Amino acid sequence: MTVWFDTQLNDELVQEGLARELVNRIQKLRKDLGFEVTDRILVEVATTDNLMRAFKRFETYISDEILANAMKASTQSTGFSSEQDIEGTSVKLWITKAPV
Repeated sequence: MTVWFDTQLNDELVQEGLARELVNRIQKLRKDLGFEVTDRILVEVATTDNLMRAFKRFETYISDEILANAMKASTQSTGFSSEQDIEGTSVKLWITKAPV
């Protein structure tokens, strides 16, 4: 039996990987902040246009995974702020619990 894998990364695969990495970072921040597994959150993101395109493309996936009521681009906000590095690019995140 022979199995062939195409290892070429296209733009969609790269963007999906970036979205998954953002989910991973936000989930770790939720844990560090002591949020309950069922807590809904609001997320604001400040980063480069390239990363924002990836996050917007997969916004529904990201929001579903992190239980976000809203996820939007921002330059500054209130709430918890964390600066992350994703693929060598700075990503600043503001996370707050969503009102019940």
